[in-house]
Amino acid sequence: MQRLFDRCPTIPVDSSLSLARYCMTLKQTLLQAEQYMSAGDAERSALLHIRCVQVANRTLPAHPEYSLPQNEQWLKELRRITGKCLISLEHLKGQIEVSPKIDSMDVSVAKQSRVSQNRPLEIEEGVLQVLERMSSETTQSGAQSIGLLAGKLEEIGQDASKLRVAALVVPHQRGSKDNCEMLDEMNILGLQEAKGLFVLGWLVVNVDGSKEPSPTELRSHAGFQAMMPECVVGIVDPNEPTQCKFFGLTELGLSFILRYSDRIGETNMSSHIPDGYPGAGSPLYKEAQHVQKIQARETTPSFKVCKFCS
Repeated sequence: MQRLFDRCPTIPVDSSLSLARYCMTLKQTLLQAEQYMSAGDAERSALLHIRCVQVANRTLPAHPEYSLPQNEQWLKELRRITGKCLISLEHLKGQIEVSPKIDSMDVSVAKQSRVSQNRPLEIEEGVLQVLERMSSETTQSGAQSIGLLAGKLEEIGQDASKLRVAALVVPHQRGSKDNCEMLDEMNILGLQEAKGLFVLGWLVVNVDGSKEPSPTELRSHAGFQAMMPECVVGIVDPNEPTQCKFFGLTELGLSFILRYSDRIGETNMSSHIPDGYPGAGSPLYKEAQHVQKIQARETTPSFKVCKFCS
């Protein structure tokens, strides 16, 4: 079990995110962990339970809102989540195979293929086309647009399952040429909880023709992938939306961004870990091999569209 804790470095607190949002995100992560446990994936379930415990007990005590009296309800929720996670981890402990300890920042980790551990993530091409159409006016004005990919874990046979995008969530947002900000994240988290969905990834409609994620997008994505390992970011070309490429951070890249990106700043980030840091020269991200795009249906699509307006 210790090796799994080693793969989950403590995430620095982001004071721009409210304590309430952190709690809602942890509730979603706990839901994911429980689904993996029900599906028999003990290791993936344990990793997510560990992430919840670490965020609740190591990350959030440094949050400026943590000690405010009006947030007592959220502190109770954090204690509830921690308690459930610890009980589940004790249950999972006997199911985790013993293997050599792996340092999460050891360069050798980059050489290990973890593709087989990622469940297939299925997305209908119509999702990409719908977002491109919905964002066309914003694109013409020279600003980025984003959409969230929400979905569920589905069983596809004995001891096998997949992740399927069941909804395209278009948040109320404010975009510029090289950035886009969600403005109603609490409402989105509430929708996810009500529908039993969790974030599988997000899409960026770029206006500059770039085909790969920018440093800003990588930093944003790190928070998603830290809570959901299969989470991906898709870069959508408005001229060819179905040719969208999906990316994920490498294990070394995720650890680097979580630990050091604030120190070096986005302007000094490239596609590889810079000299002077663990894993120097290793790629920060790679194309996601577990994403499966399926052709858009001509009749009723297999996904819902949820748009939040200002």
